[in-house]
Amino acid sequence: MNAFFALVARDLRLAFRRKAEVLSGVFFFVVVAALFPLAIGPEAATLRHIGPGVLWVGALLASMLTLPRLFETIGGTVLWNTWCCPRIL
Repeated sequence: MNAFFALVARDLRLAFRRKAEVLSGVFFFVVVAALFPLAIGPEAATLRHIGPGVLWVGALLASMLTLPRLFETIGGTVLWNTWCCPRIL
């Protein structure tokens, strides 16, 4: 369990080295969560029904903002090529 927490701590330290990327994801999520009710309307029943799904989609889209950095740090196009187009034997 200590190895897991050490890995999480290491990943958080690496993520916070580039504060702009972390803050852009958080800002995107806040904007989606704030503007979506304005687009749908003020009906509480409708917002209660679709709100959790909107929050999940907003969180997933916000997390996609950091994907280019993941491929940059692991090995660039090497990982992308092996993940996207596996070789056929």
